[in-house]
Amino acid sequence: MKNGTDRIFTDLKDELTAYVQLKWHLWKLMAVERAAVYLAALSHAVIVLIFLFFSFLFFFLALGFVLGEWLGSFALGFLLVSVLYLGLAYFMVLFKKRISLWMINLFIRMLHVDDKDSSDARNKQAVDAAQSIVDGATSDTE
Repeated sequence: MKNGTDRIFTDLKDELTAYVQLKWHLWKLMAVERAAVYLAALSHAVIVLIFLFFSFLFFFLALGFVLGEWLGSFALGFLLVSVLYLGLAYFMVLFKKRISLWMINLFIRMLHVDDKDSSDARNKQAVDAAQSIVDGATSDTE
């Protein structure tokens, strides 16, 4: 009788240990996936911002030369461009809260995964990967 209950508790302990290992590997895989999504979104945003920066830089340089040509003084043309920059900066300060809220909502939409079907598929893939890791770990110990 004691041998049967010992075997049941041993099997239960083994299954519980395997479950905890699977859950731990699943959490690690999900954390890595989430970090990869954030890193990809961040790197994409940085690349887009770099392109936008250079686009605006060259646009305003060209605008300065064009205005300078029309006004007969390049200094005056670039002075008008700097006034335009100051106007944009004032606009940004004036509507800081509204712009911040818009950017926060944009980042949340970019990073939030709302598709339940793809989430379920990713969870199944993560569970399968964790199971293969645990299977590999248990076969190494045997």
